[in-house]
Amino acid sequence: MKQFKVPSSCDLDFSTPITRWDEALPLGSGLTGCLIYGDGAPLKFSLDRGDLWDCRPAPEVLSPDYTYENLIRLVKAGKQEEILRRYDKFYEIYATPTKLPAGKMQLIFDCPADLRSHLSLQRAEGVVYLTSDGIATRVSTFLSAKNHYGYLKVEGAIPKIQLLANDFTPAEENLEYSLNNSSTKRLGYAAAKEYGCGSVRGFVQEINDGAFALLYACKETEFGLEAVFFVAASSDGDGWLEKASAALEQTLAEGYDAALSAHLAWWEAFWSKSALHVADPVLEKNWYLTQYFLGSCSRKGCPPMPLQGVWTADNGALPPWKGDYHGDLNLQFSYYASLKADHLEECESFLDFFTDRSLTAGRRFAKDFFDAPDGICLPSVFAFDGTSLGGWPMYGTNIVNQIWELHVYYQYYKYTAKEEFLQETLLPLLIGAEKVVRRWLCRDVGGRWTLPLSSSPEIHHNTLAAWLPSLSTNDLALLRFLYGALWELTGEGEYGDILQNLPFYPADEKGYQIYEGFPPAESHRHFSHLMQAYPLDLIDWADEGQRELVSRSVSNLVELGSSYWVGFSFAWLADLCGRLGDGDTAAKYLRLLTDHLYSVNGFHLNGDYRKSGLTRFDYRPFTLESNMMMAEALQEMLMQCYDGVIRVFPAVPAEWLQDCSFDGFLAFGNVKVSAVAKDGAVASVQLYARKDGSVRILNPFTQLVETHDLSAGQTVTLTQ
Repeated sequence: MKQFKVPSSCDLDFSTPITRWDEALPLGSGLTGCLIYGDGAPLKFSLDRGDLWDCRPAPEVLSPDYTYENLIRLVKAGKQEEILRRYDKFYEIYATPTKLPAGKMQLIFDCPADLRSHLSLQRAEGVVYLTSDGIATRVSTFLSAKNHYGYLKVEGAIPKIQLLANDFTPAEENLEYSLNNSSTKRLGYAAAKEYGCGSVRGFVQEINDGAFALLYACKETEFGLEAVFFVAASSDGDGWLEKASAALEQTLAEGYDAALSAHLAWWEAFWSKSALHVADPVLEKNWYLTQYFLGSCSRKGCPPMPLQGVWTADNGALPPWKGDYHGDLNLQFSYYASLKADHLEECESFLDFFTDRSLTAGRRFAKDFFDAPDGICLPSVFAFDGTSLGGWPMYGTNIVNQIWELHVYYQYYKYTAKEEFLQETLLPLLIGAEKVVRRWLCRDVGGRWTLPLSSSPEIHHNTLAAWLPSLSTNDLALLRFLYGALWELTGEGEYGDILQNLPFYPADEKGYQIYEGFPPAESHRHFSHLMQAYPLDLIDWADEGQRELVSRSVSNLVELGSSYWVGFSFAWLADLCGRLGDGDTAAKYLRLLTDHLYSVNGFHLNGDYRKSGLTRFDYRPFTLESNMMMAEALQEMLMQCYDGVIRVFPAVPAEWLQDCSFDGFLAFGNVKVSAVAKDGAVASVQLYARKDGSVRILNPFTQLVETHDLSAGQTVTLTQ
């Protein structure tokens, strides 16, 4: 196994105390998360666990008239207030379903400290150096990749350890919903109770249908202090609290250094998958940071990342957007990048979870909401158990968004070529989604297939105008993907017949339209009218006419400006430019994203919080999808295989070719690809097959598409 090391220049280093949670040193183990910040009086460890949820549904979701048929009726009748009451407003009225913050552990030294901190991406270990009351102290921490426990070593001054529970107790007044400040008091739990057993200390917090506990155990050593900590939960099974306490005591006895060895081995294997080097050190650093975020937030056997991964906001409130699973863009864009980077197990965290929820909650929702008893469709905004959260109904209960989520499955199959996955997972889910769509397909005035309701995220916001008079390009693209994939994978003619009788993408002189007769005319965050170009790749990129339509569409987006963009808009534009071979513009927009909408620790904060004027959104709610989109856009600049033909360096700025490389990228067919560019030209390309099959590549030295029949384990090297 080839070993790659993260360049030390990509680590996080701070020379002054970190004062905000969204600028903290982030640690994660897939299940648990930790944010380290503060000045030593105290040094804060904000803790999280991915499956801590209160999934109590809103009463409206349980109502027998919470149905697609009723929504159609209300839209056709123009009853906006009733639509909002029945399908939307309860997202704000009720605190649940919601992700829950776990609490904090604090190290309290005698006084505020002179402090610097460092996060090693290679080691996934945070170190804080501080001098308090004249004593130099080193605080080292990691969240074990093996058992999810947190390990702490303090060398120097011995601090006091304090645990802080969130205040979930009922408020006297009626508290309203706010994106960034929805009070934890809205949940109305009893206060947390102190807990002690042997050397273990902590608190236990009762929640709606269970409990969780924040626990730690510590011991003094010859150099200072060692501790272990953990967020335990009743979902861990019978005797969960006692078992966690016993395990903490045993873990403490084994010691920090012994546990660190196994932790480092896991991360070494993670970093061995892929690597890159580009001429822009900021983009290179943020690619490595994003891989680190992925490894921290998404592990096989653990929940996939919701909006904030395992780093729920530490601001005394419930997380932004309730920390839910947004299937109208965020969830999908969080996982594309993992495929080309060959982090397949991390992607499987999403696939396994989504499959399970689809076959349980998705079947129920298809039957109860869409009147499709044989179908499968999760809500587009859902909780940990698959419950609908409501929200804007044209997106929160959308009939086609599940198709987009299944496009990630389709991509996984293309990259891995796993026939068992195709037959046992991908096809049943595609067929289940199609049954829901088939229940509601109808004909437009021209005899083409359409849907009774159509929208385009998030055009016309949450108004009656958002229900469009004809099929949106967004919905059309997803329908074309669904029926095209089913026709390709099954060969059944009925899918092909429906595909052939869907409308064409509407377009004019400025490019693709949002729907027939309605071109983009103002800045907007969501490029939903370009789904067929990226990420679905449904156009023929070799067709000059279709490429020109995309090019004109991109030019129009640039001309309309970024005033109403958020982070994912910049990464999406870079991806589109990558498809067009425009590396200069792709790199430009990735730098605008990282320079203006990223926190100092790499977290994407959605808005132009520095208020530079790039976009009018100047808030800072942290979400992860744009980090992952940035990584995918950079990968696509270096290698593309969307049509089964591998292309190396298809969209990089000319100056990058002086010194540019990538190692271990995954291409369709389970082929690993590495390439080096030097002195302005491609120097070498290496292909490594992980299974038998044919590989097609555009040879950069001959500019001809070649086919190589490779056996598993075989390597082919192309040079001048």
